[in-house]
Amino acid sequence: MSPPRAPHASTVQQLNDLLSARLQRRFTLRIQSTLALSDDTEPEPDVAVVPLGRYSTEHSRTALLIIEVSDTTLQKDRAKAAVYASAGIGEYWIVNLDARAVEVYLSPDGGQYAEVRTLRAGDVLRPTALPDIAIAVAEIFPEA
Repeated sequence: MSPPRAPHASTVQQLNDLLSARLQRRFTLRIQSTLALSDDTEPEPDVAVVPLGRYSTEHSRTALLIIEVSDTTLQKDRAKAAVYASAGIGEYWIVNLDARAVEVYLSPDGGQYAEVRTLRAGDVLRPTALPDIAIAVAEIFPEA
């Protein structure tokens, strides 16, 4: 796998900064770390909000929110939705750098999400499992 391009790395860092400030140590924020969804499914999402813990002996097995930042991997990231839905992950975001939009996947139902929305500048993201958190879409993207 080739190293991430600067806009990708910058956006992951921006998400880290935004979420860290808003989570206020109520959850653990994992950046590009393994998520043990099953014995044979261990993705490494760009960002995962997981239950509070240190995870020094094993990886988290669930997440409240998973985020992938996509520039050259959009189709692959969209295909990951089936993996996350199958594992019962309640919310999955794809930060689409080229479109400057966030695809929000909600309500896992078997191997797919029942609801998919696209939010753009001017919209506000409000994770369903974290109702007191609000992130303006415009806050996420690197300057044009």
